[in-house]
Amino acid sequence: ASNPSPENTTEQGSTPKLEGREAPDPKTILAMVLERIKGLAFQEKLQKKDAELKEQYADRFPARLPDIQAVPNNIHHRIWLKDPHKVVNAQGYAAPKKYHEAWKKLLDEHLAAGRL
Repeated sequence: ASNPSPENTTEQGSTPKLEGREAPDPKTILAMVLERIKGLAFQEKLQKKDAELKEQYADRFPARLPDIQAVPNNIHHRIWLKDPHKVVNAQGYAAPKKYHEAWKKLLDEHLAAGRL
């Protein structure tokens, strides 16, 4: 039988050591577990609310974008800029790389159709 190393043993009632460091006290551990539980409960609440809103407004949250042929092309808008010569140098929205190819295809189709 192997003997426990002296640095990992403690007297009764003292804080155990983990790899040469003091282990967190039970109150700290309990507080960390409670925070994690609260975080998970909040995530679950958000997921339920997300599902409720998507169901309530199903006509506004389609499962996928419509095909290019289904997009009406008889609607035209004009946006009058305050200063049409002003160059806006702002960064666009970040999108996950997995969507880049699909977005590029969609934008290219709209450009080819003369919508953009």
